[in-house]
Amino acid sequence: MLEKPSSMSRLPERSVMNYGNHAATAPRGTRVVMTGAGGNIGRGLAPRLLAAGYQLTLSDLKPVDGLATEARFDAADVRTGEGLHAAMVDADILVHLPALHGIHVADHTETEFWDLNVNGTFRTLQAAVAAGVGKVVWLSSQAWHDSSDVYGFTKVIGEQLLDYHRRCHGISYVAVRPASLVPWTDWARDYGRGLLYERVDRNDVLDAIGLSTDYVAANDGGLVLDALHPDAVPAADLAEWKLDPIGTADRLFPGARTVVQRFGLDISAPPVKPSKLGWTETGYAPSRDFGAWINQVTGLSDDQVEARTSDY
Repeated sequence: MLEKPSSMSRLPERSVMNYGNHAATAPRGTRVVMTGAGGNIGRGLAPRLLAAGYQLTLSDLKPVDGLATEARFDAADVRTGEGLHAAMVDADILVHLPALHGIHVADHTETEFWDLNVNGTFRTLQAAVAAGVGKVVWLSSQAWHDSSDVYGFTKVIGEQLLDYHRRCHGISYVAVRPASLVPWTDWARDYGRGLLYERVDRNDVLDAIGLSTDYVAANDGGLVLDALHPDAVPAADLAEWKLDPIGTADRLFPGARTVVQRFGLDISAPPVKPSKLGWTETGYAPSRDFGAWINQVTGLSDDQVEARTSDY
């Protein structure tokens, strides 16, 4: 069992940063080791954790150019475990990000998925236990709900590994399950419309991980957080949406009629109601919804909208 004292018992002073609409407080001097720091999420998360008052160790296969240069860097390969023990030195919290995702199923083998998503998780958790790092934030996925492909299957096993290490080694964890945030190619159709359905804004996911880091620093046990889009469409309006999707959208999100017709968006299906697992515990309050996007796009020319590219 872990014997290292928690960061909260040793470091009671806290600094404050806003994650979305929530004022987060980080224990001063607490060190986070972030594996997979060079990926999409790591690049966005590192500056936030530093601003929140965490000390930071970045870890990946090789140094990440231009990312949080004031942070410590330790190279490690989670698939083999090489370098992990050095990366864990002095850490209080592990944020584990590396994974192959659903978009990689077509061009990566099952063995590659297993090596990174499963073996990588197991070896990293074992290194954390050996170093006395008892707090973990792990990037899961909404694909956990569908284990019919290799990606979802590895996320199911990953969460089982987390809970095994909770039961047998005393770690505490938050498993963050984001919806799709793959880089979009069509701002209106992929991103804007997607916020009604299976997409979440990347910044809301970064907020979710930051809040999860704060939560696990102060709490024991295991928690799942659904990192999804805001609950912007009341349940009572879903039936009306089926009968008059554009009219209902325009009532709920002023200006939606013009934007939907302008870009030919198919919003005939009722919006997806987000699960709110873990929202109350962590203070997760996503803010980037379809209405926020309508406000962004209104006033832009067609050329400006078409020219928008994903910034990650």
